[in-house]
Amino acid sequence: MLKLLVYAPCEKVIIAGDQTVSIISMMESVQVNVAGELPADALAPIRWTILSLSQRNQVIQEPVEIEERTDVLRPDGTVATGGTTKFTVTNENLFYRSLVQVPVFPIGSPGFVKVRCQTRQTNPETEWAEFAEFPLLVIHQPVEVAEETKQAIEAAVAQDADK
Repeated sequence: MLKLLVYAPCEKVIIAGDQTVSIISMMESVQVNVAGELPADALAPIRWTILSLSQRNQVIQEPVEIEERTDVLRPDGTVATGGTTKFTVTNENLFYRSLVQVPVFPIGSPGFVKVRCQTRQTNPETEWAEFAEFPLLVIHQPVEVAEETKQAIEAAVAQDADK
């Protein structure tokens, strides 16, 4: 019923008054400077958006409600974040666009983060079906921390622990 035309994780999406869409900085990877180990479930406050654009490819008898679920999976396959949106497919529209705005990005482990989209019909309810998947590479870039900075951090942590 729907054919996926575009599935794009990006920094930002702008929708103009005439409903044209601009994709700003399509994402391929996220590089993080690390001075040691990060917790596997670490999240960075990086705001980004996922654009999904589909085309209705058949005439339908009745309006169909579609639920679209987006999961952001860490390299180990666990869900870091995600969201769900609903829309109704009718013969009145040919194209359907959804935006998922994500406030964080999983940076705890280097490797591929998968952005996965699944859809299902909700009237009547059907099983979730894979709709799209997009890999984003998390790169850990080691950095050295000056000895004075390490000592200052340790002192601050110790002082905080004493409170």
